[in-house]
Amino acid sequence: MILNTDKNKLIASILLLFFLLPLLYINVKTTHDWGDDFAQYIVQAKSMVSKTNFVSQVAGLTNYSPSYRPAGFPLLLVPFYYFFGNSTYVFLFFISSLLILLSMVYFRFICHYFNVVVSFLLTLVFVYNPAVLALKSEIMAEIPLTLFLIAGVWIYTGKNKNYLLFTLIIATLLIFIKSIGVVFIMAVAVDLVVQYIINRHREEQSFYFKNIGRIILYCSLPFVIYFTANYFIFNIPFGSEGWYSKLVSLSDLVGTVQRNFILYKDLYFISFEQEVTNYINVSVKSCILVFLVIGIVVKLRRKVEMYDYLIFFYLMVIITYQYSHGGYRFLFPVIPFLLFYTFTGVQFFINRLQIKSIVPVCSFLLLILGSYTVNAKAIIKETPLIQWGPEDDSFKDCVNFIRRTTTAEDCFLFIKPWAFNLYTERKVVPLSGNDNVDSFKKCIEVNKVNYIVACTNPNYELYDLNLLHLVSIQNSFKEVWKNEIYTIYKR
Repeated sequence: MILNTDKNKLIASILLLFFLLPLLYINVKTTHDWGDDFAQYIVQAKSMVSKTNFVSQVAGLTNYSPSYRPAGFPLLLVPFYYFFGNSTYVFLFFISSLLILLSMVYFRFICHYFNVVVSFLLTLVFVYNPAVLALKSEIMAEIPLTLFLIAGVWIYTGKNKNYLLFTLIIATLLIFIKSIGVVFIMAVAVDLVVQYIINRHREEQSFYFKNIGRIILYCSLPFVIYFTANYFIFNIPFGSEGWYSKLVSLSDLVGTVQRNFILYKDLYFISFEQEVTNYINVSVKSCILVFLVIGIVVKLRRKVEMYDYLIFFYLMVIITYQYSHGGYRFLFPVIPFLLFYTFTGVQFFINRLQIKSIVPVCSFLLLILGSYTVNAKAIIKETPLIQWGPEDDSFKDCVNFIRRTTTAEDCFLFIKPWAFNLYTERKVVPLSGNDNVDSFKKCIEVNKVNYIVACTNPNYELYDLNLLHLVSIQNSFKEVWKNEIYTIYKR
């Protein structure tokens, strides 16, 4: 058996880095799909570079999205925007680099619990899952969020010198990247309080356990830094995070929890369902389910640690959150930990059979890796292809017409406002919240909308029959430009 010596960990880390290098090519595309969150991050990064107010360019967001995203992820994009402009390829190369770093940190973290060979293979199982490879084709904050989550857990559980100081820094970075980073602070707070209660009568207790006030300081300081920097440096007003509160409804909380629990459970298990013989899929998914349950029970019986609280809090947030269209993206930050629980269960089961060899565990991991082959090959084959989105030729034609014939004072209505503003540099309002006759008419008048851009080809996902109906009953709008997918109407 290969032992977890520092030398073996170093050799495995170097070998792992070699195996991770293909991530710098796989799904690193030159174009982006028709998302919109990614565009808002880039718009904010652009405003930081140009020192302009981006919020005045996109109006009517009450029922669509928050006006501001946390400044952390846009700030990470700033140097790339400054030197390369709005380059999807550069941004995705950066995201892939972060995914490699995330995998390296994850490997070092799980080496505390598993044999170095098992840790090596488990890291590959995590990062080369086709669902993860698909996720890395989007310019989103989940990968850096997960990187800092795992780094924070690794640092905090390592209990090395000054670990609380570094935990404080990580906690601050997390809430700057995404608001849900607050669950990390909650987990640290609960763990510190539990340790304080357990150790309060012991003479050898550490200095921070002697004063509950210091626990409060460690947990509140990230928020002080966050709100101060947002207001005075990034010009983000207080209370901008309040938009998310409308996505939690107490009236249908039970129904929301039930739907989301089933959704995220299925997403975790379906991510192991590949284009292989059905009995292999069924066998793998069944084993994953059994071992996940066993692993959670075994882990909690052995010792409850900070990251156990973290996973609980994170899952509670996403299953009570009404908006679940993020799908696997929302679940991704806890996927590494769910895998950790799953293979804790595998290892426990093997040990109960009194098998000392790591061969059965490694064989199971290799089976999973092998099942990825078909879907991974398909993703690699599609990497060079241009995605339908704001950077394909059909929308480029639309953008060229808009830039050539309209001014910065003109206001448009489009179903993806942030992406529209990013590529056209024109004022825009979303359709969301303005999708009935009265609200649509009011939106047109209040925002002085004089152009509407619609997808008029029913074969594409942006096609909205309701929007076309609303345009048709507004006699003041006439068609002025059209291609095979988009039509522009002018008032």
